[in-house]
Amino acid sequence: MKSKLALLLIAATGSTALAAYAQQAPRAYVVTTDRSAEGQDVLAPVPVPPQPPGIPGVPGVPGVSAPAAPIAQMRNSFYTARPQAFTLYGEENNLSRQAEQLGQQLAAAKSDSDRDKIKGQLTEMLEKQFDQRQKRHEEEIKQLEAQIKKLKDLVDKRQENRREIISARLNQIVKESQGLGW
Repeated sequence: MKSKLALLLIAATGSTALAAYAQQAPRAYVVTTDRSAEGQDVLAPVPVPPQPPGIPGVPGVPGVSAPAAPIAQMRNSFYTARPQAFTLYGEENNLSRQAEQLGQQLAAAKSDSDRDKIKGQLTEMLEKQFDQRQKRHEEEIKQLEAQIKKLKDLVDKRQENRREIISARLNQIVKESQGLGW
């Protein structure tokens, strides 16, 4: 009898600890620019903000986090709906990385002539990055203008069919009130 009670107590303690561990936010790690003595990148933990209380995965309720799937779908729809902006963004990121590398080379340069040469390369790289960013912004503006035009056309069409829309909604409400709704 005592051994069953002891096993039950151990099982309850273990499951409570396991549940507490499962509720902890996962730790994310990033590679820093620091290097270890062996020359390998150093992993540093990134602080994860605490999750608000609530039921995970139930959007629209205060203090509740949204599921990851809709976020991934939003990202995918962004990439498919705006392929050129995505391409420009990728090119801009590549130029940014190259500029960072030139900045590191500038910091490590020993002579003034090397620094001047790297500054010239860095200036050229930053000009290219700026031009890419401007192209991306112009592309985004074109896409937003096209979306606004579609919305204006839809609003105009709905305004033309105002009476039909209101009549259809009225019929739907009346049928539902009579128990004849879907």
